[in-house]
Formats: sequence, structure tokens, C-alpha cells
Amino acid sequence: MKEQATYYLSKVIIDLTKISIFFYCFQLVAGPALYSIGTAINLPPDVPAYHYTNFLVFTYVTEHAHQNSGFSWEPGAFGFFLIVGLMLHLFRNGFKMDSGTKWLIAGVLTTLSTTTYVAFAVVMLMHYRANGVKISTLAIFAVPAAAVAVFKLPFLLDKVVEIYHHDMRDLQNIATLSAYYEKVGQQMPFNRFSSALFIYNQYHEKLILGVSNIFIESVPYLRNANTSSGIFEYFAKFGIAAFVFLFTRMCQFFKKFGATGEQLFYCVLLVMILGFSESIFILPMMTNFYFLYFYAKPDEDLDEEELDEGEYAEQSPFYNHNYTDHKMTTKVLKIAALACSYNRIEKTKVFLKSLTTQNIPDGYSLDIHLLDDQSPDGTATFVRENYPNVDLIEGSGSLFWAGGMHMLWDRVQQQADYDFYLLLNDDVKLFDNAIARLIEAYRKAEHNGNILLGSVKSLDLKK
Repeated sequence: MKEQATYYLSKVIIDLTKISIFFYCFQLVAGPALYSIGTAINLPPDVPAYHYTNFLVFTYVTEHAHQNSGFSWEPGAFGFFLIVGLMLHLFRNGFKMDSGTKWLIAGVLTTLSTTTYVAFAVVMLMHYRANGVKISTLAIFAVPAAAVAVFKLPFLLDKVVEIYHHDMRDLQNIATLSAYYEKVGQQMPFNRFSSALFIYNQYHEKLILGVSNIFIESVPYLRNANTSSGIFEYFAKFGIAAFVFLFTRMCQFFKKFGATGEQLFYCVLLVMILGFSESIFILPMMTNFYFLYFYAKPDEDLDEEELDEGEYAEQSPFYNHNYTDHKMTTKVLKIAALACSYNRIEKTKVFLKSLTTQNIPDGYSLDIHLLDDQSPDGTATFVRENYPNVDLIEGSGSLFWAGGMHMLWDRVQQQADYDFYLLLNDDVKLFDNAIARLIEAYRKAEHNGNILLGSVKSLDLKK
């Protein structure tokens, strides 16, 4: 399953977003009632100075009664997950505006979070550029809209300016504030800007290699402070050098999806935006991309460290050879599975189960097309009820296998432009990862245009 880590990560976020939209609507209509329900069953008990109740898949926060906190503890944190999920989902689906993308966008809009909206603007810029929209066109339509939003929405420019001025005042009175918070037994809150400036002023060039993962012990004011600039905290703990290393690994991960230089720039910008504001996430986020790089590795025989950037991209199986400079595009290679069935429903059930549970590697998609030649045993009804995503085509009843496959082939070619065609009998049960192994064999083939055959094992004879 680790090869499908990015798929499951984005899918879980999408599914939880759908649930959050339902709860969010309930929250807008009857927020106090939702809070009462949660506290009545102790989910969790009331926390002093921060009233919330957590339903595991949704959190209601009274301080954010008009914002969607989703499965996280506040809207900004939920927005972080939405942006990461949206970024992964778009790379996987070739930057299509599918249902998953729309659900994530809906979730983003309901957060009303400054950081989330800024990051979302970058994601949408990447989306439109990936679909061939020119910078000049975006400037004409998007810039005016963005300007209106920045100046009219109170949680964008107004909030950023307010936080900045507040942080500067805190830095000027840091000694007084530190003494006060220590006296009352609370931590002194350092916001984004004050955290970044204070850490930089304390350590300067030491940030290159890092100070310590307990750097707060080295400065008296930090011992009783709660810093909130993830990027600069990371610099202080592990150094800019470690950050650059993980950034490089993140870029190599996205290259596996055919990411271009422009797209990588947007990814780096997104991490900087999210990391600056959502401090708690920067370390797990960068570490996450580090491991996803290995999980999504397309070919263990490819030693990318021996290749320069251009050579790596060209040899990667996800490299889009149709890319042109004027249009940024990420292509998902599409596979069409074709099969015919007639009056052997039990074998067809086994076949479909083995086909629909295949692990499809990142960068590929699978569509299943089945022609049923008027089976009297109810095969067509079974497929419609249990496999609604299978493209079911009904034959005339006299096609047999050759005629059925010929009809199916002609129809599928008219429906979409596929990169691969997988021809199957409906009485076979595919090995686990059979399609993934065929793709691996295709990658290792010396030339394009090959026809690959898989061996068959008899279930009865065991050979």
C-alpha cells in the first residue's frame, strides 16, 4: 500500500472534508446546539479560555463559530491539510477540476483563514497555468479579483497589517511582557512576525546549521514564550542546510508526477506560506515529503543522484514528452481494461474483484470497460449494482468473444484517448499488483510501442 500513499492521503482528506461540510452547515444554523451536544457527551470536556468540542471527524470552536475547523482544532490548521491534500490531488489527477478538487475547494472557502486563502491563491495559479492559461490572461482577470478580496475581506490584508503592528509593539516591550506572563504563570505569546524577527536577531548566521532542538533554553525570554513561526523555529532547531535538503527531496518527489520548474516554484512557495503561519506543521510536513519520495519511487533501478535535472526528468516514466514551454502540463497516463462476459457470473465476480482492487501506481489511471453479450444469468445487473464505475456495454447476444472485443475496442477508442490497452478474459483472477508489474516491465522495455504478455497460472492445477 505504500506505493499508494499519496492517493490514500488525499482521499482521506477529501472524505473528511465532505463530512466537515455537513457539520459546518449544522454549525452555522445551530452552533450552540452542536456545542451542547458535544459537551453533553464529554467530547472532550470544556477547556478553560478555549471552548470547543471534538467529534473526532469535526471540531466546533465557539471562538470560530463562522469558520470551518474540520477535523483539526482550528480553521487555519484544517486549511493546512486542505491545501496539502489539494496539491497532492491535483498532481495525481493531472490538474483536473474533478469532484475531489471541488470538495477540497469548498472546504478551503469555508475556513475563512488568512493563510489558507493566500496558499489557495497559489494553488489555483498553479492549476490554471497547468491547464495552459497564460500569465497575461490571469493578470487581466485574476489580479483585479484578488485585489478586491485583499482589501475587502477583513481576514486578509487588514488582519496581516494588524498582526504585524501588534508584533512590533510586543518586541519593543518584550522585557515588560515577559515579566508579566511569568508572574501570572502563563506563556508569553509570540505571533508570526515577532517570532521570526526575534529568532533571527538572536542567532543570525547560527541559523545556517541550526542551534539545537531545545534552542529556547539558550535565551531567557524564550523559556517562557510560545513562538509561532514554523520556518524560523525549524531554522533554529535543525538549520537552513537541513531545510534545503528536505526541500530538494520534496522537489524530487513532485518530479515523479512530471512537475515542471514552474510548478516546483509554486510548491516551494506553498511550503513557505504554510510553514511561516502554521508552525506546528513544518517539521512533519517536510518529513512527510521526505518519506513520500521513497514510497512513490517509480523505479528502484534509476539512480537519480547520478543524473542532472534534465536527465532525471527525461528518464522518469512520469516525464511528459509533450511538454512545451508555453503550456505547463502534467499528464496522467490512462489505462483502459477491456473484457467480455457471457453467462458465467461467478467467474466474472472473481475477475472484477481482482481487477478493481489493483494498486495503480501514481501517475496512472485505470478505466474498466466490460461488454456483456446478453448473459441470461444476471451478469449485467450484478455489474450495474456492484460496480457502478465500470463502463458496462450490452452486446447483441451473438457477438462471441472476438466480435465482442472488436465492438468494445471501437467504442472505447471513440470515448477517450488512452495510453495503454489491457485486454483480458473474464475468467481470470489477476495476481496482486499485476498491473503495477506490467507497468514496471513497460518502463524497463527498451523501446516504446511494445506489446506485453502476462503468464497465467491454473487455479486447479496450481501451475
